[in-house]
Amino acid sequence: MVTEDELDLDGLEARSAQPTATLLEELFAFNPFPKSDAAGILRHGIGRPIEKRPMPKEVADLALAHDVRTTQVVLRRRIFELMARHPDFEPRLPYLYALADIMGPEKMKEWSKFWTLLNSRDLEGASAELFVANWDRLLGTNEAVRRAVFRIINRLQNGAPVQ
Repeated sequence: MVTEDELDLDGLEARSAQPTATLLEELFAFNPFPKSDAAGILRHGIGRPIEKRPMPKEVADLALAHDVRTTQVVLRRRIFELMARHPDFEPRLPYLYALADIMGPEKMKEWSKFWTLLNSRDLEGASAELFVANWDRLLGTNEAVRRAVFRIINRLQNGAPVQ
């Protein structure tokens, strides 16, 4: 049972949250990339000490959703052209977006040979292009991650639904 004191405290916290954030925004400049401050603390965003505090799942989900949307925006014209020719490719889009996010959406957008193969319905050739991409440079040598990427490529080629 929630007491009246707890409800009062909830109200106080809610009313003080935005003024607190405003003060912190005055203190810390926004950094889109991690940067060490004068004390050597790595900070990101609006002064968040990323090495000292865990990232909550809801923040990670928000960042992931933002990155997926950014990838979609970068690939928008390429996807429009692909869908105009092959509307049945829609189930494969999540695989394309995931691979682009890993590789870098700008790099995938500029990969003319890959898009030419996709637009000509040569999924085997497009997949081969993906398989020979330099994944070690992009992901390191973590074999589990590389296997996961190769599963995504296989599912793109086979048109398997995302589970």
